[in-house]
Amino acid sequence: MQHDISHCKGGECPLKDTCYRYLAYKELQDNPGKFGKYHSYFITTPFNYGKCKHYWEAKDGERL
Repeated sequence: MQHDISHCKGGECPLKDTCYRYLAYKELQDNPGKFGKYHSYFITTPFNYGKCKHYWEAKDGERL
């Protein structure tokens, strides 16, 4: 299995703990090798005025 999405490192974003892209990134960091070899790029867009155009809300109980 591989993550076929763009990830986000989170940085100072106050929404990162509810963002699917950050949670996917965190899962890869917490479980190195679990998903085999993967290619991904990280979103580095700054968090502006309470919004991020790359934000993807993770629903409660949603699996990555």
